[in-house]
Amino acid sequence: MCSFVLVNPVNAQDTLVPAEINAPRIKYSLTKDAQTLANELIKGKTSEKEKFDVLFAWVANNIRYDHKLYNSGRANRSDKPLKKVLRRRKGICTDYAHLMDTLCYFAGIRNTTVNGYVKEIIFDVNDSLYFDNHAWNAVKLDGFWYLYDATWSSGASGYDYTRFGKWKVRMIKKLALKAKIKTRTLVLNKKKKNKFCGIEGSRDLKSVDVLTLPLIPRILTGILFYFPNKVIETHTYVVNTNYYLTEPEVFSLDHFPNDPNWSFSYDISSVSEFSRDSTYYYRTNSLYTNQQRGGRSCIKCDDFLAMSPMRKEKNIISSSRENNLNNHLVPVISYLSIAQIFLDRVYDEDDSLAKMMLIDSTLFYLDSCKEELKYSRTANRMNSKFHLNKNKAKRNHLLKENKKHWALTKKALKATFKRQMKVRSMVRKSKIYEKRGKKDYNKFMRTFRRNLSSKKLKEEQVQKLRSDLSKYNASSDFLTLRITTTEDSLINHLTTLWSNLLEELNVLNPMIGNFSMDGYGRALFLMDSYDRQIREIRTLIDQQEVMFLATVDTNILMLSDTTYIEFMDLNRLIKKRNAFNVKSAKTMWKLINGGAIGTDSLLQFIEEKKQLMNDDACWNTDNQVILKAVTGNFENFYRQNRQFYRIVRKNDAAERYRYKRIDLHIKRNKNRAYNAIEGNKIVMIKIKKYLYAHRNGYLKILREEKD
Repeated sequence: MCSFVLVNPVNAQDTLVPAEINAPRIKYSLTKDAQTLANELIKGKTSEKEKFDVLFAWVANNIRYDHKLYNSGRANRSDKPLKKVLRRRKGICTDYAHLMDTLCYFAGIRNTTVNGYVKEIIFDVNDSLYFDNHAWNAVKLDGFWYLYDATWSSGASGYDYTRFGKWKVRMIKKLALKAKIKTRTLVLNKKKKNKFCGIEGSRDLKSVDVLTLPLIPRILTGILFYFPNKVIETHTYVVNTNYYLTEPEVFSLDHFPNDPNWSFSYDISSVSEFSRDSTYYYRTNSLYTNQQRGGRSCIKCDDFLAMSPMRKEKNIISSSRENNLNNHLVPVISYLSIAQIFLDRVYDEDDSLAKMMLIDSTLFYLDSCKEELKYSRTANRMNSKFHLNKNKAKRNHLLKENKKHWALTKKALKATFKRQMKVRSMVRKSKIYEKRGKKDYNKFMRTFRRNLSSKKLKEEQVQKLRSDLSKYNASSDFLTLRITTTEDSLINHLTTLWSNLLEELNVLNPMIGNFSMDGYGRALFLMDSYDRQIREIRTLIDQQEVMFLATVDTNILMLSDTTYIEFMDLNRLIKKRNAFNVKSAKTMWKLINGGAIGTDSLLQFIEEKKQLMNDDACWNTDNQVILKAVTGNFENFYRQNRQFYRIVRKNDAAERYRYKRIDLHIKRNKNRAYNAIEGNKIVMIKIKKYLYAHRNGYLKILREEKD
């Protein structure tokens, strides 16, 4: 490795980045030729920095990425002619790099293409890198080397909705504008007049503004929502300075060259370190905006550019092998270049012995190329198989994880529905028990509407009736105490259940939101569980689920069961106490009829028991408000549980969609590598064909001369 010398980074940061990168307008007729275009762009520019800025700005603003060519798999067969790139204003990374080389050459700036590796969407830390997949540039300004990527500076690759999806979103927004606000009057709490409990009739009204869609827009919106949104790969054409004369340490987070000398980085020195660097997961915009853009001096880089073409190719082979033994395509291209150099010498050589030696050397490098092509095919299959299996493993892991979430959610959903039915039945039963209390009250009062008789009772009968009356009153008093305690406990539990349902909703709703964000990232941005944002969301989901499951059983399910049991016990106690009161009334009436007691104590007895039965019958009426409030909270809680159940299933669908898109991307990468291998094979066969034809023709001439 060479030693790099850093220019003052503080000053460099302030002076290197222009306030904005705007390309001057050039007539289209002057942009068809690279030399003419370069001359037009650098008019009036004196320093190398000014010239480079205007060249870079024009390329970044005017050349668009050719996704169709890149996805076709034919991008690596051969480079397009530069004139075609300028005419169509489209290209891939090699076209951007070649164009910048050419423009800088005509502007008198030293610029070179750097081929290497970038961490694309399928990359994960510690992955094995097989083939270089990108090209960028290094430029020498005022004696120092800088790195830049014109392709990534011209915009950002990403994923977006298809044309139909975008139209669908626009139409839904337009239809939403047709919504009208209507004022509706809602009956919040309607109470009938209840003479028995002394409750006056009331009706609480509230006016609310409701946003509603007319019938036709509502139907059209429903139809549009029926069609799912599809996602395609796009390139956002917004020029940015993140990869303009970038700090090498920042550049090496996602770029690394075949020859480590061109990295200019103190941190990363090999492909293995590059693939192990987990800092890639934690990149932020501030990392690029606050970078110290300083140039580096590299003696070995200058020496490399000063080498002869053959020495350059041999240096590329040795550097690539030291850097990454898996990459057999770099030696293939270099062997072909060396073979072509020897072939050119063969044509120019007159000495027969020297010519045959050159032919043998050419064949040697062609055979070496053939051997590397064989290894390249094996590496391509291994690389594709590795990524396909990894992608499948990611999908299966997520589906298995979601299956666990889904099973727990389904269990909680069933349990919640069961308790919801119980709580809902309490409202219905409270009305039934209120009517039953009225019947018991009327039954009690009918006992005293009978006519008095003068039938005398025996002493033993009186004593038995007095004993029964005392027993009935004692039982009634004991049950009254239990009823009071149970009522207080039930109210406390209902209030606690009402607040617990709200608290659990506060835990459940963020889980639903996090699952939605997770699915959105997978479906639109093709993120997987290895991405930092997704990992953070999944960790948060797991924490929230543990919290939810730990509390929902105690705070909701068990408390609901306890509340329901208390409610049923309370009404059972009231019914039993009312039965004792009726028995007491009948016993007292017998004593009065028998002359054992007078009617003086009757009024006090009636008022005391009547008030108790009245209060018990009206207790259900008075507390129907809190029962309805708890029922409403339970319905919301069940509805959100059901929504959570559905969102987990949608998350599965999002992961399956991501899997298909990434699977397609991996297969395209395999096709690109295959086409590169086959393209170089065709070149090798052509060189061999020309070489054999020339050798056979030359040997024929030698034999004829000898004869």
